[in-house]
Order: sequence, then C-alpha cells, then structure tokens
Amino acid sequence: MTTYLFSKTAGRDLFTDGDTTNAQDEKRVGQAILNYLNSLAFNVEKLAIQYDRTNASVTVSGRAADRETCEKIVLCCGNILGVESVNDQQEIADDEGGVADWYTVKSGDTLADIAQIYYQDAQKNMLIFAANVPFLEHPDRIYPGQKLRIPPPPRKCVETEIVYRKNRLTDRTRLNKEPAETK
Repeated sequence: MTTYLFSKTAGRDLFTDGDTTNAQDEKRVGQAILNYLNSLAFNVEKLAIQYDRTNASVTVSGRAADRETCEKIVLCCGNILGVESVNDQQEIADDEGGVADWYTVKSGDTLADIAQIYYQDAQKNMLIFAANVPFLEHPDRIYPGQKLRIPPPPRKCVETEIVYRKNRLTDRTRLNKEPAETK
C-alpha cells in the first residue's frame, strides 16, 4: 500500500456544502467519490472506495488495467476538496508502463510552464493535458494545490534530443579542434 498526500483545501467539490470533512456519513462521501470515478469510465475491476473522515483520507482498491489508470484514479481521489491523503491498494493488470512524475500546481502556473520545466519545450503542454484527462476538462483550468501526472516524454522525442545534442556537441568539438590544428 502506498499513501499519497494532497492539499485538503484544493480540488473538485463533489458536495454542495463544499466540505467533505463535515459530511455526516462516511459512506455517503465514499459513494460520491465512487460515483465520480465511475462517471469517468476508468478501466478498473472491482473498484472500491472507503472514506475516513477523521483522517480526511480515501482508500482505493480494485484492479486497474495499467499503471496510467491506477495513477489517474489516485489523482482523481486526491484532487477532491477535503481529501488530504489517498491510500492506494490497487493491483495493476499490466504494469509495463513507465511511472509518471507528479507535479503540484503553484499559483500562476500554466501547462506550458510545466512542460517547459519537464520537457524543455512549452509546446509539449498537451502531453500533460492528455495525461490528466478526464479529470482535467480544459488545459487552462488548473489551480494551485492540484496534482498533475507528468508522463515520461515519448521515446522518439528523447532519442531525437539525444541525437541533436550529440550532433551539436560534435559540431562544437570540430570547431574547437580546427583552430588548434592550424596553429
């Protein structure tokens, strides 16, 4: 079991009163979270949610199709207003996918800013958006305290960058050596 920490004061409000900590019935809160996850149509068998009001924690179990689905479910649970931690007890059917980084949004951040940090290319912001669908509804609607999945860059992009750097390094080396050889 892995426990992930989240900001209790940031996230999607599933309740009209805006505060899951004051909910009278833990089962009602757990069912609301489960209904929310089911509405997102994740590929997971026997998905179960338990909410603990005392600790503001969610325990999620089931068998996710892959690591990406597992991570998205944890993020969906944690990015709910009033949830402070998620205890992940999910099994993963196909665990061959790479582990994504997670980023906590700061005030003033945009997906382009985050893409620049992780990929050195602001135009790769849609990779981050796609990795957070369906719980992100629009690339411009992120908020401070929210956690996002940051997938590893596509393999092709990494190889291209390495080749580019290698060629650039070779060109610099050639330029540096030519004047030395003429002296």
